[in-house]
Amino acid sequence: MKLYSAIAVSLLVSLAQAAAGWETVDDAAVQAAQKLFEESIFGVGTFASKYPSNHPVPELRDQVVASPDYFAPCFLNGDLLMLAMPVSQHWRNALTSPHRNATFSIGSNPDPSIPDPRHVKSFHSRVAPNLLKGHKPPHWDPSRPNWRRFMPSKNRMTLFGHIVQVPSLSSAISPVVSSQHDEAHSLAQCFLSYHPDSAHWAPGSTESPHTAFWARFVVDRVYHVGGFGDEHFIGFIPLEKYREAVGAQYREASTTVAFIAENRVAKAVHIEALFASWSGDENPSLILQG
Repeated sequence: MKLYSAIAVSLLVSLAQAAAGWETVDDAAVQAAQKLFEESIFGVGTFASKYPSNHPVPELRDQVVASPDYFAPCFLNGDLLMLAMPVSQHWRNALTSPHRNATFSIGSNPDPSIPDPRHVKSFHSRVAPNLLKGHKPPHWDPSRPNWRRFMPSKNRMTLFGHIVQVPSLSSAISPVVSSQHDEAHSLAQCFLSYHPDSAHWAPGSTESPHTAFWARFVVDRVYHVGGFGDEHFIGFIPLEKYREAVGAQYREASTTVAFIAENRVAKAVHIEALFASWSGDENPSLILQG
């Protein structure tokens, strides 16, 4: 009887371990880093901030507002480059909050016809998904049930962070208008290589009726939902693991044709050197006073 009890306990422990998923936190860190470069999401995530508790409209006080927004992975440590538009309420909330806090969520393309690179037949696709332009999407593993091919089974993450204004760029001339300010030009070009349409409202553009400036979303914490918990990791990823994984993605990308052709890695390295000694003390809320 004791033998059967021991076997039953062992089986329950095994089932509990299986329910925790087969991925490790290191696997999740790599997936989070890869998500920044995934072509199928088009460099779009969801920016969320909170209305202040003293907002003139009582019904909006402490309410959260979220909206899709562009980002570009132009920093080697996993921070995001963004184009701040104070005319947008989610930006205004973040920039005027005491700590300029916000969250930025990045998900997978919900289209079930686009396979999850973790569940495809090609091993190469699982190692370096979507890094090469023109890469033909692999097929789903035929053994995977159809109901596990939709959005809930795909990975997504929420980045908790704060906003800082990129120095020397609030008044810099857009590279579309002028080639001045070489350092600012390099950083802006990195963003524009992902979102060329944004040149029409980038800082210095003669076409934009609104104030805009380049901002750095400094990542403070990373929460990753890998998909279904019986397969994938769900939880917070240590920041150092996330940053290391992003750096590794840049090193891997330096060997791919797409990144060499677009010179994104070279730009990112130059950009990181530019901010190596930056203290980040600038106050972006001053933009709102103009």
